Amino acid sequence: MATVFWAGDIFGYKIRVPRSCSAGHKMTSAEQEHNDEGKDGKEMVGLQTILQDAYLRAFGELADAVGGLKSVLGFEVMNEPHRGFVNLHSFDAWDYDTDLHIGYLPLFLQAVALGEGHA
Repeated sequence: MATVFWAGDIFGYKIRVPRSCSAGHKMTSAEQEHNDEGKDGKEMVGLQTILQDAYLRAFGELADAVGGLKSVLGFEVMNEPHRGFVNLHSFDAWDYDTDLHIGYLPLFLQAVALGEGHA
């Protein structure tokens, strides 16, 4: 998910989903450039767009909900995010001192297959 969040337009460039999954978002000119339509005429966008839109909307809702509370000074929206496969020089070169891992983790091709729905 981290890879798709940060670089889904590169790693998953063929995967398109209806914009309705990301309702309430207004397109920027850069997004309009990469827009296409599905069979039913709905706007189709990449997974990176869907994930980032949802993330920003969620923290917007949180800010709206706690913004008026006297006891809340602020909040951090992302603490030490994982980079996924972004900037990984070798798919077998996870740094076990810096990269989050708990137990076994899939190899690159296994992760891609899992992302495509193959178990």
